[in-house]
Amino acid sequence: MKGYVIESGYMGYVDGRYMLFASEEDYKDYCSEDYKDYCSKNQPAA
Repeated sequence: MKGYVIESGYMGYVDGRYMLFASEEDYKDYCSEDYKDYCSKNQPAA
């Protein structure tokens, strides 16, 4: 999982692009449930 905090929430990396989440916790919840495969593939280089 990869992402960063912005003024309006948390940008989490999902399926090759960044998506806005309310918080990092919301991103982790999203990735730990039905979409975990999308959160782990196509991660950008650190």
